[in-house]
Amino acid sequence: MRRGFLAAREDLVKRLSELVVSRHQKLYGVVNEILEQALRVYGFGKGLDEVVDEYEVLMTGRGAGYVLIAQGLLYPLVEKAYLERGERLTKAWYDNGVWLGNYLSAKFSDGGFRVLERVLRALLWGASEFRLSESEGGMSLRYISPTSPLSYTTLLASFLEGVMSAYGQATVKKEVSRGVVIIDFGPFGKSNIEGVGGSGGGS
Repeated sequence: MRRGFLAAREDLVKRLSELVVSRHQKLYGVVNEILEQALRVYGFGKGLDEVVDEYEVLMTGRGAGYVLIAQGLLYPLVEKAYLERGERLTKAWYDNGVWLGNYLSAKFSDGGFRVLERVLRALLWGASEFRLSESEGGMSLRYISPTSPLSYTTLLASFLEGVMSAYGQATVKKEVSRGVVIIDFGPFGKSNIEGVGGSGGGS
């Protein structure tokens, strides 16, 4: 098979060559493997940076102890547990959110809210919409998932509040209904102003 030549940045070629040597591989084979996988990614309609980012997020979730479970199995369990001990469960989800927020802020110390949004969007892949954006004096979070029951949505809202608290953000206004979470946050020091929907169950 004939060989071709490609132009690339000198610093990248040097780093790749050093990596190949350290792994006892051949530069020719590694470059061809990179090109083959790049073509696969582009065939999926995605960019290399997007795929690498998603992989990093999934590995982050795995490292944080999260597992995949089918919605059809998860939601009935959550519904039953929420009806029996809603308040304790809500606090547990909040505390877990705080832990994850601390974990992410330590792992991605330079990423800020941009990286946080990317990670949460990937972990909440069942959502039809997830946004975390800057608003006046704070942050605004929006989550929409038509298939989520109210029990799960309420617990998720508490979980997200916990995550944001680890980033120094307190809830200013909250709206929760089946499959919809809209929360405005502000820096700690501002008291909660308004909350709508998503009341806790029995304890």
